[in-house]
Amino acid sequence: MFLAHRFSYTGPHGAFYYLNKLKVGDEIGVVWNGKAYRYTVISSAEVPPTDTAIEDNTSDARLTLFTCTPLWHPVNRLVVVAELEKN
Repeated sequence: MFLAHRFSYTGPHGAFYYLNKLKVGDEIGVVWNGKAYRYTVISSAEVPPTDTAIEDNTSDARLTLFTCTPLWHPVNRLVVVAELEKN
């Protein structure tokens, strides 16, 4: 799980500025500890900030990315979930 800001007042583009552009089927590459991993987006949704289920452990090696949304007036969380591609 990774979380990051979409904007900053000094940036203004944060690490997840364009997170809302990811669609089901898009690929995400992650390099962790010198190893490359490839994920495919399986869902994208907005949830209220009180929805802590997005932080729950999972039984698979999924990637969960979340940030505040919408830009500049965030009231919800944008959650993108991707599954690990088998090599």
